[in-house]
Amino acid sequence: MSDEHAVLLHLRTFCKDYGLGRTKVYELIEAGEVESVHVGRRHLIVAESARGWLRRLQEAEHKS
Repeated sequence: MSDEHAVLLHLRTFCKDYGLGRTKVYELIEAGEVESVHVGRRHLIVAESARGWLRRLQEAEHKS
């Protein structure tokens, strides 16, 4: 991943690092799965929220 210590990730970076398309990322944001903020015109993903989403996916995978 680009920067494990980042606080905010650019949407493009999140898509690249997590292997997701923009549409799926916007779906995750709308569903409340991933938190985002706007800074000016930039749409940024809260990095801790992204890491939490990934942890939840991994936990769900281990339970099934």
